[in-house]
Amino acid sequence: MRIAAGAAPGESLGDMYGTSQAAPHIAGIALLAQQLANQELGRNLTSSEFVNILQQTAVTINDGDDEDDSVTNTGSQGNRA
Repeated sequence: MRIAAGAAPGESLGDMYGTSQAAPHIAGIALLAQQLANQELGRNLTSSEFVNILQQTAVTINDGDDEDDSVTNTGSQGNRA
């Protein structure tokens, strides 16, 4: 999945791939989930609850079905939060 990435001053955003690009998005999801849990439940989610939410709401994707990248695609399937 392409992720819009920051660029040097004066340059436009670029698309990048990988876990280093995805990690800040997951951190943001975790923060928002904890804020919502505190607001609605009056407590933080446990690690297990957070993982369960990610797994239950994940979308199945296929590595190689529509990528335009420079890596070898495996054709394997996995879940994306």
